[in-house]
Amino acid sequence: MSGCSQLVDAQVIDFVAGAGGAASWTWTLPSQPSLFGAVFYNQAFAIDPAANAFGWTVTNGGVGTVGF
Repeated sequence: MSGCSQLVDAQVIDFVAGAGGAASWTWTLPSQPSLFGAVFYNQAFAIDPAANAFGWTVTNGGVGTVGF
């Protein structure tokens, strides 16, 4: 996948079906005060046969902070 970089560790993998070029993903987080301020990182891989010989492409990396 030339031109693509994996920017995060694959600690959690979820498969999401999309339609019309879009997909939605939700994540349930327990109500734990100790998680306030925790940072998490994310990145998505998408099947895209036209992108390259591998047939996949990736998004930019994302970062989020719990509670802000």
